[in-house]
Amino acid sequence: PRMRRPVLASAVIGLLFALMLLTKTTALFLAPAIGWAMIVPLWSERRQALRCAIAAAVAATAVFGGWLAFIAHAGLWQDFRYFFFINSYVKPTEWYWPLLSLWWSFKGGLWADRTLIPMAGAVVVLLALAARTSWSRRLWRDPVFGASALALAGYLFFMTLQNHPQPRYYTVVILFAFFILAIGAESLLASPGEPGLVPWRLAGAAILAGTVVAAGFNGAWTLIYVTHPEYSFVTAARQL
Repeated sequence: PRMRRPVLASAVIGLLFALMLLTKTTALFLAPAIGWAMIVPLWSERRQALRCAIAAAVAATAVFGGWLAFIAHAGLWQDFRYFFFINSYVKPTEWYWPLLSLWWSFKGGLWADRTLIPMAGAVVVLLALAARTSWSRRLWRDPVFGASALALAGYLFFMTLQNHPQPRYYTVVILFAFFILAIGAESLLASPGEPGLVPWRLAGAAILAGTVVAAGFNGAWTLIYVTHPEYSFVTAARQL
């Protein structure tokens, strides 16, 4: 909203999103987060918000569609088979497999961090319990917090849909989980103390204390890994 030409800026965002798709197709699942971050600040100007959304969508579609048309016309489709079909995994036959896949995707967050990821989940639960408070409603409408939550949900949905959560996907998940943890804890600590089932400020203080302790342990472990590397060919051969 602070841009002189927000529609033009939105078209540039659409161009960048198309480049994200050309880098990694799973960027498609970040589209809701990008849309949220763009539209929420302009929500009071509905027409402007609509124009910006259309500009971004048209730019992204035109660039990505033009690239598809180019490789098809140039006869390069076979060269990009890996790009398009690498994620075509065979799905289970049981009707309940999406539930197990969703649980697997959530549990996989422990690969990234055994403490901070669960605390980010605790922040989301606390904010859901405080959904009727004015400060919680304001937080959910915050562009950064809302976009982080949608990015997190988008990647978890992708891993659930694929039934194939890979450790590398959690590089994206943990980034936005930390945004949620930091912003959510700050909001809990700054809550006006409205009555409810949970003492929100006390919960925020507990989350902050846990974050500080976890960051200290993580820093110590990182230093240990740096000073005692275990990824050499000699170590790998001995372990085999």
